[in-house]
Amino acid sequence: MFETGLSGKKVVLPAEISLMDPVRDAFEDFLADCGVAHEESHMWILVFTEALVNAIKHGCDYDTTKFVEASWHIEREVIRVFITDPGNGPHSKAKEQNVISEDGSPERTHGRGLFLIEHFCDECEHWRGPN
Repeated sequence: MFETGLSGKKVVLPAEISLMDPVRDAFEDFLADCGVAHEESHMWILVFTEALVNAIKHGCDYDTTKFVEASWHIEREVIRVFITDPGNGPHSKAKEQNVISEDGSPERTHGRGLFLIEHFCDECEHWRGPN
């Protein structure tokens, strides 16, 4: 059972991959504090990392003058993660790509992060717009 008294965290960082580690570490600490099993936390860390990388790479185009916001909290035993960037959201073509073959091997590197996010999350929503 998850600890529901935790408030979560919000972090704003420049769109620079090298700045991700402390943010990811804080999220991992949050998961541990919530009581998420170590084995399950690996899936959460993968999803969080992929979303953050996509925001930096695609939403900000690696422009360090732009910022990515990452926030997370727990609500009624549901962990919610929000990654916000100044981009327009994933292109519908990227969402439709079949990036994993029937035998489970990756066919393409482009679009794999979005596939993993949608595969591991119970619910995933994308907003298209300036924020």
